[in-house]
Amino acid sequence: NKFRDWMQFDTSNGKRMLSASTVNTALSNHLQLLRNAKRLGYRSSDPLPVEWVPRKRGGRDKVFTPDEEDKVHTFFLNNGFLRTADFFKFQLQTGFRPKESHSLRWRDINFVTKTINITAENSKTGVQRQMPFLGDVPVILEQLREHHLSTQPNDDCDEGALVWSKVKYFTVRSKVRQLEMAREYLGKDYEKDFVWYACRHTCASRLVADGVSPSTIMGWLGWSSIQTLENYRHDL
Repeated sequence: NKFRDWMQFDTSNGKRMLSASTVNTALSNHLQLLRNAKRLGYRSSDPLPVEWVPRKRGGRDKVFTPDEEDKVHTFFLNNGFLRTADFFKFQLQTGFRPKESHSLRWRDINFVTKTINITAENSKTGVQRQMPFLGDVPVILEQLREHHLSTQPNDDCDEGALVWSKVKYFTVRSKVRQLEMAREYLGKDYEKDFVWYACRHTCASRLVADGVSPSTIMGWLGWSSIQTLENYRHDL
């Protein structure tokens, strides 16, 4: 019954009460409980011991060190994965979820105000937000726009076109494999958290280290709870 309630939408604001990832985690925990019960011969009428309740894991919290960042970026460049190299820098300096970046369209980029808009439709939380250009982001976006314009008739920008369009050696699947290759090259096969989402963790940690206020970071990265930010604090 609880799962049925969780998956319902809150009729007061039209939003789902919990995200899909939260529900999946809860389902996984309960599946483990059932497996433990079956293994030890417990019946449905028997109370489950408290120690059986799975503890919440810390989750993926990998943060790229400056040395790792340089080596991964260089690996991409040396192997001809030029668009992936730019995407890597972009992710580190925006902290966007990979899906949010892949959903960006040129109408979401404002070169006048120097901001990037994540629409409510593409945001995991369903809340629209903006983030300013930071670091190498303006240079990367300018280069991407020039490439986009070079493929358009009359050099007119298709505002509805994807910013991170598919090109040779750059697709959602290929960039995952390329980061795995970089991980293997660095001899970090044992680090299973060496994934694209680590760029978000890295960005959050660096913003904290740079003294950016918690409320600003939460607004930029799309968090509603200060506890979420606390989970991303790391010393670099």
